[in-house]
Amino acid sequence: MSSDVPAPAPALLNRTRVERVLGARGLDGLVAADPLNVHHLAALASCGTDPASHGPRFAVLPARDSQPAALVLDRSSLPALVADGGTWLPNVVAFATDDAADWAMRPGATPTPHESQWLALRERAALDAPVSMLARAVRDAGLDHATLGLDDARLAERLRASGLEHATFVVSPEAFRDLRAVKSDAELGLLRTAARIVEIACLEAAAQLHEGAAWPDIENHFMAELAWRGGRGDRLSCGPAGLPSPAVRRGEPVAADALGRYRGYRAAFGRTAVVGAPSSDLLRRNSAMQRGFADACERLRPGMRRDEFAAACADAVRTHGFHEFRRVRVVTLGLDPLDAASPLDPPADAGAPLEAGEVVAVSLQYAEIGWGSALLTDSLLVGEYGAAALTTMQTDLLVAP
Repeated sequence: MSSDVPAPAPALLNRTRVERVLGARGLDGLVAADPLNVHHLAALASCGTDPASHGPRFAVLPARDSQPAALVLDRSSLPALVADGGTWLPNVVAFATDDAADWAMRPGATPTPHESQWLALRERAALDAPVSMLARAVRDAGLDHATLGLDDARLAERLRASGLEHATFVVSPEAFRDLRAVKSDAELGLLRTAARIVEIACLEAAAQLHEGAAWPDIENHFMAELAWRGGRGDRLSCGPAGLPSPAVRRGEPVAADALGRYRGYRAAFGRTAVVGAPSSDLLRRNSAMQRGFADACERLRPGMRRDEFAAACADAVRTHGFHEFRRVRVVTLGLDPLDAASPLDPPADAGAPLEAGEVVAVSLQYAEIGWGSALLTDSLLVGEYGAAALTTMQTDLLVAP
């Protein structure tokens, strides 16, 4: 391949995880329509943008490596696909959406290596409906008589109408979430980068705090710092209800709560910031949060329930002297902030055990009327023998002059 064309993006999938998840559910393969699931299966590089910002795409993943996995997308997306590094999936199937997807070429023109690649892919496109091309990809993979897991219930009827009447379809969004929960080495690399740049951007933004500062200006600084480093920002909030007054006040603790992403993978980071010398009360409370968090991290092991770990962390903070403290959240991070649970799932899912290879955001949160807000959030990898931080774990107060 010419050096002018980037090498295909490596797979993000944890292959051992694929075999375990699909085998446990009796599935021969997966068909994804949700943008996050397609991104995960196809390992699409997108320069830090949100995977959900693209047009309609599908992915087909057989349980066996010997059958060709596929990406199905509209023909006008082929140039961007090639430019971003393509996909590890061996079968790329394109559908034409309208005449605007055709590109002019002068007689005798010599296409670049990039252009040659997407022109070759374009030749395989067909003037057919997207689901018809998806059905073709399923047949190409030899799955037309298989049991397939879907993340969108609407696909079943439409795939049957497209000629897959002998396949069995199981609507199983849980299979996709389970697949994404434990991270591969490739995903961990992206998550470490995300954690590093979100931390730096949050610290840089907090350094801009001053008496009278408007929070949107601080958040804009965070967004710019993160974009400068190749990421994208989701938010930099300042506590559960925002600032207690229109602008930052001297001596009032503020929670700097950051969430950002790198190539779709999220990282969470949060610290307590204050303008001016911190009060003895703030120093005492922050110290208790630091020490309690460190104690809890030493106890974290695979198999520990999320709510069990959250309770242990809160207990440790109170033991170290912050008696009013209550709230700790533990969520799995990845392509979205809740990889291991749907927003529609009951709160009882907080009792799900943590697995080795999960990345979690642990967030210690406190807000008090007339005082301010405090926060300590870090991204942690659940290891076989404890927690490994993806950030620097510098948990001191952020103090601006």
